[in-house]
Amino acid sequence: MSRTPSQAFRVQFSSKVITIPTRYDPKSKQLVVRWKDILQHFENAKAIMNEEDAVLFLTDDDLEDFMPLRIAYQPSVVLEVVIDNGQGDASATGTPSSALVAGSGSVPSGAVIDNDWSIRSQSLIASSGSEIRSLEGDVATLRITGANDNRSLIVRSHGVISGTPVEGTGERSGQLRLEMDSTMALQEQFHQLKQLVQQMHRQMEEQVQQSQEHNQQTELRLHQQADEILQRIHQMEQQGQIQPQLHQHIETSQKSLQMNQEMFRAFDRFTLQYRIQSILTMSFQEMPIPRLFIIIPKASSMVDEAGEPCSFQFRLYYLCECDSHTMGKTSGTPEVHMAKHSGYDLVNPNEFFDKYGTYLLVMMYMAKYGAKAGGLIVPPLLGLHLENDVEASQEHPDFVKKNISSLINDTITHLEETIGTIDRDSDASAYQKLNTLDLTQLKSYLRVRDGESVNGDLCQAMTQDGHCVWICSEHRQEYHETTMQRLKYVISANGGSYHEESGEVKIKIPTEELVKSVYTAMIKVCEIQALGNMLAPAVLDLKLGCRFSSLASNILISLANLNNLNNINSLALDFGRLSMVANISRAEIKDVVMKIVQLRDLTPEDLEFIRQCQPVLLEILHIPQETDEDQLCMILQHNPKLTELRIRCSGKRSFALIGLVISTREKAFQSGDPSALCTFKAIDEGLDPFEMDRFYSGDDNIAAQVLFSEGSVTFDMDVHIRLQYPVEDIDAALCEFIRQYGWSIRTLDMRSTFNDRHAIMLDEATKEQGSRIVNLNITPTSLKKSGQEAIDRVIKRSESLVSLRLTLVQLHECLQVPKALFLVERYKDRLNGLRLEGHSAETWLPQFAQKFPDREDFPMLDEFSVAFNARTSKLQECVQWIASIISPPPQPSTPLKIFRLSALDLQSAGWQAVIGAIDFSALQALYIKYSDLSLEELRFMVDRISENDVLPVPLDLLDLTSSSLISCPDTCALLARLHQKVPQVKITGIAVL
Repeated sequence: MSRTPSQAFRVQFSSKVITIPTRYDPKSKQLVVRWKDILQHFENAKAIMNEEDAVLFLTDDDLEDFMPLRIAYQPSVVLEVVIDNGQGDASATGTPSSALVAGSGSVPSGAVIDNDWSIRSQSLIASSGSEIRSLEGDVATLRITGANDNRSLIVRSHGVISGTPVEGTGERSGQLRLEMDSTMALQEQFHQLKQLVQQMHRQMEEQVQQSQEHNQQTELRLHQQADEILQRIHQMEQQGQIQPQLHQHIETSQKSLQMNQEMFRAFDRFTLQYRIQSILTMSFQEMPIPRLFIIIPKASSMVDEAGEPCSFQFRLYYLCECDSHTMGKTSGTPEVHMAKHSGYDLVNPNEFFDKYGTYLLVMMYMAKYGAKAGGLIVPPLLGLHLENDVEASQEHPDFVKKNISSLINDTITHLEETIGTIDRDSDASAYQKLNTLDLTQLKSYLRVRDGESVNGDLCQAMTQDGHCVWICSEHRQEYHETTMQRLKYVISANGGSYHEESGEVKIKIPTEELVKSVYTAMIKVCEIQALGNMLAPAVLDLKLGCRFSSLASNILISLANLNNLNNINSLALDFGRLSMVANISRAEIKDVVMKIVQLRDLTPEDLEFIRQCQPVLLEILHIPQETDEDQLCMILQHNPKLTELRIRCSGKRSFALIGLVISTREKAFQSGDPSALCTFKAIDEGLDPFEMDRFYSGDDNIAAQVLFSEGSVTFDMDVHIRLQYPVEDIDAALCEFIRQYGWSIRTLDMRSTFNDRHAIMLDEATKEQGSRIVNLNITPTSLKKSGQEAIDRVIKRSESLVSLRLTLVQLHECLQVPKALFLVERYKDRLNGLRLEGHSAETWLPQFAQKFPDREDFPMLDEFSVAFNARTSKLQECVQWIASIISPPPQPSTPLKIFRLSALDLQSAGWQAVIGAIDFSALQALYIKYSDLSLEELRFMVDRISENDVLPVPLDLLDLTSSSLISCPDTCALLARLHQKVPQVKITGIAVL
């Protein structure tokens, strides 16, 4: 039984994650988390958020909350718990609240600018005497005031903003105050906020540019005022006219200038966060190399022999893009971190900085301040040390560890001196120019040792949206088990099965509505598994309902998403009336094998789908009728890539379909249309050319294989025909087929329906091209002298003939016996099978015994059958002849493999003579049916079979249908003994207790 998953929670702005097990809710039929369970871990919890979205309680059809309260399970997401801090607002505990006051001079060390602040503060208006404001609600606000305005600059996150007058300031005095107010917007305000944010996104670039231009003018004006003040101070000092009030004025002016400089630094950081967010939210479907990287100076380049700073040499380090997809059971909040790798020295650093410098500068600022965007959390690296294996690669690990903050700052300074600072007026798109080609070229700037990977210890993964990311081996190992559990849960929840050893997934989807949802769930699970074949399914088998109204559209939806299932190599789709299996290579469908149940069930949409799939092998399971021939021709014409066609055939329809396929292909070549068809098989599962015990079947069995020459209308064909009883409507079709294709027949079981006309046509058809007959069973009932002579000529032309059998029936008719004796005499030396059947056996069986008294007359005989149409006991004198024919022949003759005896009653001595003559070392099938075989004769038979032979007894079948044996303990004991001696034997015709 698989474990149910757990839901991850954390308090807002906290990195500690707590997992709470889910429960299956029968009311909503899904996994849920009870509000009571949440309150046990978060005592003052007021609400649950999924990023900007509130998570609502589940409700019934009347929109009333289910009791007890519960929320739906959110897979692969860390939900944020909003805590009541006791001051009237529901904000997360632990939210930082800090302010920049006049003269503070800096932002708190290690502060992280929240991505929400950088994304949502997109409408800024700055001017002297005016203010920059943001939205009211769940949004951060930056307000900048001029020196002549008695209003403060306020930066507020998740609060309602309003201007606040500041008392006690003069005309030239200004004050900067940073106020962090953590309050959550009400739910109805949130919906208004989303609309306003969308509007502000459209206005952002224009307003940012206006505010930047104004800030630059303000900064220039303040510098000019400061220069004028200093010049006046200098003049007044020379004249001895400086007053105490002037010193206060100077101090105030300096503070005002410092505050404005801090304001511009904050605005620059806002602009920088916008650039970082643009890069982190970029998506790649293919990425040949990790895209997030930083550089820091090598330790050996930082100090010289005297311990003094010297010129820089840099080393590149990759970052692991871990997010919620890579979070294991015991992991905390997933954060981007440096890869555990020693890094790479740079080749041609000047050229490297020219090409990647601008992008790299944004990455360095991201490493310094941190960021949050696109599901990624980047903590500030100022206070972090390098990973152990990175430290071990440095020549001065202690120096690097103690000075990592300054190293990052020095790198930023070096980049700004080399390529310049970030242009405030530039578009964010200027900082997201790295594409697949740029990442591929990055390899050429890295010094890689022999045998070393250019990707560090990172490996590729696919997110739920189909985007490529690079994560470290540690995170890959952590979420392996979690991913497998999610995969199995999705499959089992939808009635499917997953076989880990073969990598095979099978799902049966009974309704059309579930197709898209289940397939989407499969993609969400399997996309992440692009990390390795051990996690990705090798076969995806979707069994869909047969009553779909739009078959093609549903399949094509599935096929269109294959680029998200990169490791699947086989796809099976089953719609009941139509199914297909396709090989997949690099998300491309190849070698489609398709099965159609019945042509008459196909719609025009189905035919179009077949044309789009272009199968290479097509099989039609039910026999096509005359009304289906147009559809079959259309399929052949519209699928030029079809190389093999298999159709279930029987009787005269076989002849018609063989001719239809051959003529359709010829017409295609005549009209210049391509056709790759090289094999056509007319299949009849009831035809076995080596199994001749079908005397009571009324079916005609016809099978064929046509091999076409590539690029030509010529073909080769093998046909197998077994005709049972005369049928008038098949006669004309059979004659026409023999006339055209008689030379191709390999198996011919003519039976009594085969007459002189057929024999003469076969003789004519094989004169020029010869005869290919391998298996021939002659039933001469309808053959006269001309027909017998024609067949004799065909046999002489059949150089490949290996099996010749005679079925002599209706021997009670006086005209049949002379014909039968003649044919047996003519072919006895090469005869493989002989069947004798008729009424009044006492009138004709002695004639065969007199003319062919010994087994030596039939050296090749491996099958002998004697069947009487009514039970008789008048053949006691022929018992010895039957025993002689079935006895082992002198070497090197062929031993008997099949013996049939039907409707004959014998005395005990007669049964012992017959059974005693059987060579059980070679016999494979024994039929004793409709006889008086008793328990004593059965015991004698079991005793005759030796269990001490070196070679095992080959007996596979013992048929005792309608014998005198009854199911009793003695019979069962004998049959048990037989099974001990011959374990594989199948006993039919008698019930076993």
